[in-house]
Amino acid sequence: MKIQIEDTIYTGTGTEIMDRLRNRSFDPTEFPDADTYIWFLQHNVIRTTGMECPLPDGDTEQRSRAMLKHLERIGALVTLEVVPAH
Repeated sequence: MKIQIEDTIYTGTGTEIMDRLRNRSFDPTEFPDADTYIWFLQHNVIRTTGMECPLPDGDTEQRSRAMLKHLERIGALVTLEVVPAH
């Protein structure tokens, strides 16, 4: 995947991008892994927009990709390239 947030471009799997965002934005001990960060983002989107933000029950990669789609939907990022998940 390739996404853009403001002037920064992130590439990698959905999980790798979530980990980069998590490490860049917060103390890693606050959200010790991508799953807890995704949970935080999901609840933040719901709280701030009032929109539903359902995520699949799948693995971290599936949840990461779904969360990135939700973030794009609310204008928080732009998806530049999507590579099919393995």
